[in-house]
Amino acid sequence: MVAFDCGEVQNSMHVRQGDKAVTAVSTGAPRWHMMLASLLAIAAYFGGACGDGNNTDAGLTDSDLEDGAGDTADTDESDSASDADTATDADSGGDTDDFYPADEFVTGAQALVLADPFFASGGDGFGYGGCTPAAQVPLGAARPGPDTTLRGAHGGFAHTSGYYAKDPHVRGFSQIRFVGTGVEDYGNFRILPTRAQPSLPPDGLWTAMDKGSEAASPGYYTVELPAESVRVELTATGWVAVHRYTALADGELSFVYDSASSIADRGVEFASTRTDEGRIVGHVVFGGSYTGRSGPFDAWSVAELSPAPGSIQLWDADGAVADSAEGLLSGALVTWDLDEGDTVEMRIGLSFVDEDQALLHLSEVAGQSFEAIRSLAETAWQEKLGLVQVAGGSDHTRAVFYSALYNVWRMPTRWDGSDGRYRGIDKAVHEVEPGE
Repeated sequence: MVAFDCGEVQNSMHVRQGDKAVTAVSTGAPRWHMMLASLLAIAAYFGGACGDGNNTDAGLTDSDLEDGAGDTADTDESDSASDADTATDADSGGDTDDFYPADEFVTGAQALVLADPFFASGGDGFGYGGCTPAAQVPLGAARPGPDTTLRGAHGGFAHTSGYYAKDPHVRGFSQIRFVGTGVEDYGNFRILPTRAQPSLPPDGLWTAMDKGSEAASPGYYTVELPAESVRVELTATGWVAVHRYTALADGELSFVYDSASSIADRGVEFASTRTDEGRIVGHVVFGGSYTGRSGPFDAWSVAELSPAPGSIQLWDADGAVADSAEGLLSGALVTWDLDEGDTVEMRIGLSFVDEDQALLHLSEVAGQSFEAIRSLAETAWQEKLGLVQVAGGSDHTRAVFYSALYNVWRMPTRWDGSDGRYRGIDKAVHEVEPGE
């Protein structure tokens, strides 16, 4: 069954933070979502492991915030105009003495601005939150986002989602990940833009991020990579990761498409990459630190490239290959010759069932612009965040609450594909009947 039958909240919920009361009223949110969001918000407010907004938690200094924090991305004008008086950028920091009236409730549009995807993505030791600004829709399987590093060092304890707020460098942007867990896993089908021509197979690649350009909002992520002269933008549907890259200078821009990537740099048992009618088709047999406990799983990606690239070079452990790259290392180097301002889009359909399902998922975004897909993701988030309305509190406490509620809706993952098929823990393919 797809539905979560956890009961409805029937009464008002009062969250107290010291002597400051925040009143939350449910309009149909499951009880477990309300309870978990409240606990996350309280823990964050008092300096717990969940952290604070905008990459922060209690253990970070002002210097850390300057180095590690991103910004909340602007939403559409129709949303931001109505939110200007109530929503603040998460950079505003701690609580203030200005509190909203007890009968002034946050709307779904305002909650979309208040929710900060960088929430709980920093911290040290057991204070690390394990979250990520990766783009996704509620409970979506596709979570394209940055896999960060510090000059090639990315210890698993602080990179379980692939992202750590303090890191200044990025290994690329993978499509699948956990959010908020204490175990590093996934990180499959990573893409890294580069102005250099890397040796094949590539080894240990990373590049600097312009942390000042890094921004995110529910369903969207962006950052600029100065050495590669490119702006990265990410959004998603439930099963499709959508990438847009804008050239910030003339010249060749290449992309390393790695079918054998992982956050932990281990777990791949087999990978393959080939081209099919201009698309890149990837397959991996993977068993991560958590997912491998029930045996390895299969994942497929089908990437559609626009415009058509100038060249696609497949590679495996031995270097460049002509037809199909297979083994423990496998991927493609894709190259365009671009003018400043040109854009490249990659749309990656995903599946844990088979290649046909990945292609089906990809077909469902045909003809839609990047902006249209992002708008649909934002609408989905506005609907979920609007299920819980909060009155009272300050800008800061409201932002903490809706950032926590946002993370509640990021996992678990809806596992059935558009055709109703899914692969169970028994490794067999099952099907959800229509209406279930």
